[in-house]
Amino acid sequence: MESNGSSIGNSARVYQAQGMVSVQAGCSMDEALALMIKTAQVTEETLEAVAKEVVNHNVRFD
Repeated sequence: MESNGSSIGNSARVYQAQGMVSVQAGCSMDEALALMIKTAQVTEETLEAVAKEVVNHNVRFD
């Protein structure tokens, strides 16, 4: 873990986005994370980048 807290911030953003995706897609938190991971793979982005897009309302899963 990085001492500057950036890992914690990224984890918090991923968790927040996971909750948003869960509500949007009407699925479990585990399924929401899987959707985000698949999206990251398909778009060749990091999970954190996908999470940022979800939190910023640029990507929706509904």
